Amino acid sequence: MNIAVYAIAKDEISNVEQWMRCVRFADHVVVADTGSTDGTAAALRSLGATVHDISVRPWRFDHARNSVMDLLPSGIDVCISLDLDERLLDGWRYGVESAWLPDTTKLMCTYIDGFDQENNVPNISTVFKIHSRHGYRWERQVREHLVPKHDEQISTARSVVIYRQKDPDRDVDLSPMLASAHREDPSDMGMLFALCEHLVSEVKTLAVDNKERIAAVQHVRKFLEMADCTWADERSHAQIWLSKILAHEKVNRLRMGIAESPSRREPWLELCNHYLEAQDWINLLAASTEGLSIANRTYSKLENNAAWGPALHDHNMIAMRKLRLR
Repeated sequence: MNIAVYAIAKDEISNVEQWMRCVRFADHVVVADTGSTDGTAAALRSLGATVHDISVRPWRFDHARNSVMDLLPSGIDVCISLDLDERLLDGWRYGVESAWLPDTTKLMCTYIDGFDQENNVPNISTVFKIHSRHGYRWERQVREHLVPKHDEQISTARSVVIYRQKDPDRDVDLSPMLASAHREDPSDMGMLFALCEHLVSEVKTLAVDNKERIAAVQHVRKFLEMADCTWADERSHAQIWLSKILAHEKVNRLRMGIAESPSRREPWLELCNHYLEAQDWINLLAASTEGLSIANRTYSKLENNAAWGPALHDHNMIAMRKLRLR
């Protein structure tokens, strides 16, 4: 099997050595440098990567990723998109080769996006960053995703793990690009959902006339009202967002979130947090019991790892003690 790792990079000299070490078992390592001034390109070349200097104006993540993908040799079987702040954990090549079937075109693997410091658990989800050489393009100027240009066959390799350590110093304000991408295609539910997530995160006060809060509520409601918005988990998550920024609707919104996707623990955990604060022990016991009855994770990016840690058990124990049931 001929495997290539590809990436876009700019001013990431601190990541080069570790990144090159983790991809050393790839047959090809190809990087598009988009204007580094700190020696990133030279360092990558010195360690064996093929580096191309490219310019993308105006900047779009999808165009940049497609540019480097087009530079890969045509005879490659499998491509892995791996940013320089990401790491393939040891054993990845064996995992890819074992899971890749003759008709596979895309591989789902495990993604660990740093750690949730509050709950001391890793942020685990699944992603599609491994795909066949031909038949895929990246789309969306930000929050880009792979789009098949042919029928696709997806396989799963949970033993293949990509780890990303967040660097707050490299956080970029993506709000202008998120808004631009939504204007570019208002019918793209995934893009609108990403914009809603950002707008909700920007709400710092629940004052009625707060402009960030007004914009967030308007966009989340717009997402829920889209005629073809049938994604159960995303709809459930949108209700959780509204429960946070419409305090007077909190319980109703969380109940709606449960109804949208009964297989999720997240709205139950939010309800538990509310009942704990209100010292409503009977409802806390009921909500924590219902949440704990959900046994199967999906590892989607919408999962809150805290919902699968000790939190619900703790809520349950507190309620039973307060009600003197234990």
